[in-house]
Amino acid sequence: MKPRHLFAIVASVFATAAAAQAVSSMTHDGKWLATIQTADGGGQSARFVLQDFGGEWIGAAGRKAATGAACAGKRLPITVQESTAEALEFTVWATQLSPKCANLTIETKPAGKDAFEGTIDSIGTIRITRR
Repeated sequence: MKPRHLFAIVASVFATAAAAQAVSSMTHDGKWLATIQTADGGGQSARFVLQDFGGEWIGAAGRKAATGAACAGKRLPITVQESTAEALEFTVWATQLSPKCANLTIETKPAGKDAFEGTIDSIGTIRITRR
């Protein structure tokens, strides 16, 4: 192989590696508190823990819980879809506990140090802060 061809291959590999690092994930592992504002003006809170792109959600009890009354106060699994400096997105899988419960898709953007704000599909808005 000619040196200039080898150089082109090596340069291409380094460029690809640099591009991959630009969109790398970052961990938001730890304990969090969620404050939920529902579309009807109600408020709720939840605690959750993230670890290794998974975690556990514990919603507030009550008949108007975001996940549904059957799952209020129960430990629910989380799967993280995006964990970067620009976004934190995850799903709470409440239907794994009961078909009467609702899964939550949460999409947030940074809102200060250790805080994110965003939406919960079909529920309202959410603010999460590190505990």
